Amino acid sequence: MFTRRGFTAVELVVALAITSIVVLGMMPLLIGFFTSYSGQTQELKHVTQTQQALLTITNDLQRAADFLRVPDTLDDKHPAPAWPGWYFQGRPGTDQDVNRTLILRMPATTAAYQNPSRQLVYNGNSADCATYAGTPVYYTVIYYTLNGSLYRRSVLNPNEPPCAGQRIYQKTSCLGGCAEKDILILRDVSQFRVDYFTNPTAQDPDHSLYHASGHNTDPIKATDARVIIQSKAIINDKEHLVTVNARESLLW
Repeated sequence: MFTRRGFTAVELVVALAITSIVVLGMMPLLIGFFTSYSGQTQELKHVTQTQQALLTITNDLQRAADFLRVPDTLDDKHPAPAWPGWYFQGRPGTDQDVNRTLILRMPATTAAYQNPSRQLVYNGNSADCATYAGTPVYYTVIYYTLNGSLYRRSVLNPNEPPCAGQRIYQKTSCLGGCAEKDILILRDVSQFRVDYFTNPTAQDPDHSLYHASGHNTDPIKATDARVIIQSKAIINDKEHLVTVNARESLLW
């Protein structure tokens, strides 16, 4: 018996035509699948970046000594950006409710906070430097928004030198002209809000703190602070918003 193997030209043409139809029919499904997968990946990245920004701030909140209306000091070489000074209310001329400035008094250390061998740095002007006991050296941390981005600035007080034999790990930073640059925390920030609570059980923040008359320089008398960050991203031609928040006690 004769057995034919292979395809005739007609059969091959028909098979190719059917395959093309199947592939073309599946293309929208494949494109939709990969677009959806890419979008989910971008959304996850967006959420992770926003959560990481909040974690950076809460790490500072948990170690802060005071929450300030204005910095303790500003070195003349490292001024605020192009608005009149730093103030916790935020930048004049903007919607300050969603463009606050968080100003923290932080204890200086000999190493990064993640380093278990870090030590407090003590003020050489007033401390018993022989035993490293006395008044700690403090520096200022400023979180601020500029052109839709959230930054972290640190400023050392030149009037608080460390005890001999100690070195301050932290550095003064600025946007430009400094050896140390302000840290870019997050881009495309649509809201950076800081609420203060005067009672640890209160559910509503004390908005009166932001509306006191005059340029009050006293530390903020509050028990808790809540930070809210909202960021946006365009993913698959749609605006994707992520909002995260954390409340930390100031009584430590």
